[in-house]
Amino acid sequence: MSWKALWPVIVFAASQHVFAQTPSPTLVRKSERTEMFRSAENPFEPVWSGYALIGVRMNRTSRPTIWASSASGGIEDVQFTIPNAGQILVRGVAASLDHTILIAGTAIGGDSQGSGFIGIIPPDRSKKLIVRTTPYTAMAITVAPDGVIWTVGWDKEDGKRVFNVLKRFNPSGTLLSSIHLTVRPIPGASISDVAYASALRCSGDRVGWLTGASQYLEFSLDGREIGRFEPPPWHAEKPVGSVLHVLLNLALSENNEVVVAGLGPISSVWRLNRDARQWIPIDVSGEHLDRLAWLLGFDGNELIVDTKTSNRGEVVARFAISAGGCPRGACAF
Repeated sequence: MSWKALWPVIVFAASQHVFAQTPSPTLVRKSERTEMFRSAENPFEPVWSGYALIGVRMNRTSRPTIWASSASGGIEDVQFTIPNAGQILVRGVAASLDHTILIAGTAIGGDSQGSGFIGIIPPDRSKKLIVRTTPYTAMAITVAPDGVIWTVGWDKEDGKRVFNVLKRFNPSGTLLSSIHLTVRPIPGASISDVAYASALRCSGDRVGWLTGASQYLEFSLDGREIGRFEPPPWHAEKPVGSVLHVLLNLALSENNEVVVAGLGPISSVWRLNRDARQWIPIDVSGEHLDRLAWLLGFDGNELIVDTKTSNRGEVVARFAISAGGCPRGACAF
């Protein structure tokens, strides 16, 4: 079974959109290569962050390995441990341009109690820093150009769980800010948690969050919300009751291009037109991609997509995006 097939089932209701009568943008393939990042026993979605494609092997063990595959072809393995942790569940990884690696997860001790943490591995790979965040548990993580660590997850207040909490930390792990976000819930879900199965990404001047309900929010680097956009019109093909099998992921470029992907007969890939507050479908028909184009992120302004799963690894392709569907300046705000 592919690691993609293990992505969680998400409850979702499609929203109504009016499509611009302009040519659809298209993907233009630049290059591709095979990346050996599959892990049969513990699949994990990698992400292009900072300087490399970052992922995890041997997740849910006491010694997971964080790997980094850079554009130059170099591959690095960093073993990650926490004293007295019998199992480490890595929930998210990120990296900065200076090669610092960030990890968000839960460490489980011998008493089977979980403790949320952020791991900070410096560029020289010297002694790592473990920041205990309990009762807060981060479900997604990224790092901004100024070194500030952004996370979203759940916290506790008065003994009760509070979901969709955005916390920012300085490069040493000191808490800078915490805010409980009111966001669109997943229709029909029993809890309001949309940080689970969500994605945080950063550009040169902002951070983007694609929630588990497919709503997209943007923040300035000082933590202020600067944009909120309703989901693209996903249409799952085989609903089970009110549950739709929807896969979704996010890429945010240096010049603030936003691309999301999910299953749907109209398009699996969408580009944000901020001025029109509209999602424009990207035509991927000429690229023979799978039904889901699995977005790994942007390296600069090249979109990186995992296009094929095989026993030899993943075929990772780089694309430019044509300007169709975006009036000048509307997509790259």
